[in-house]
Amino acid sequence: MKQSSPKSANPGPVLAAAAIALAPLSGHGAVISGAGGNSKTNATVISLAELAAGVSCPGNTLGADNSFFTPASPGLPFAYNGPDLWFTFTTTAPLTLLASLDLSGSSGDLVLFLLGSGGNNADILGNSPDQIGPGAGPEILPEITLAAGTYFLVIDSYFAAPHAQSAGSFKLNIAPVAGIPEPDFAVLTTTCLALVSLTRSRRRNR
Repeated sequence: MKQSSPKSANPGPVLAAAAIALAPLSGHGAVISGAGGNSKTNATVISLAELAAGVSCPGNTLGADNSFFTPASPGLPFAYNGPDLWFTFTTTAPLTLLASLDLSGSSGDLVLFLLGSGGNNADILGNSPDQIGPGAGPEILPEITLAAGTYFLVIDSYFAAPHAQSAGSFKLNIAPVAGIPEPDFAVLTTTCLALVSLTRSRRRNR
C-alpha cells in the first residue's frame, strides 16, 4: 500500500530523540558480512563474537522488500509500510543491547525496531524514536537487557516505495556487549581429542 502523505510532528518521540542525540553510538568491531536480509527467514546473522566486539554495518534499504508490517502503536503512532532489512542474533545468556542507526547523508526516513523470537508485530520489544525527515538521526534504540534467546533488528521506512524518502543508506551500530560467555574450552578440547583419536583409529583399520 503506497503511503506518501507526510507525517505529522509527534512531540514525544522528537523530544526524546533530541535528549539522546548528543550521544550517538559507535560500533567498534569489523564490518559484518551482509547488509541485512529481506525477511525474517533470511536475516543477516550477527554472531556472539561480533556482538562482543561491537558491530558497524553499512547498508542501504533501496530495493528491499516490505516484509515487516507495523501498524500504528502508542510507541510510534504511524504505520511503517516501506522497505525493510533484517538482522538477527541468538544469545545463550542475558545481555544489555545498545544499538543505533547512523543516517548521516541518507535519503531515507528510517527507524530501528527490536523484535523477539517470533519476529512479528506482537514481538516488538523496542524502537528508536523516529526523528522526522530524511537523514534525521541518529536513530537510537533505548538500552534494553535481554534474556537468553533469539532476537531481530529491523530497519524500516515510514514511506512506501517509490516515495523519495522510502529508502536510503544507513550504518547499523551495536556497542560492544560485555559478559558474553566464552566458549567452553574444556568441552572443545575433549571433542577435538575424540576426533583425532577416531581419525587415527580409522587409519589403522584401513
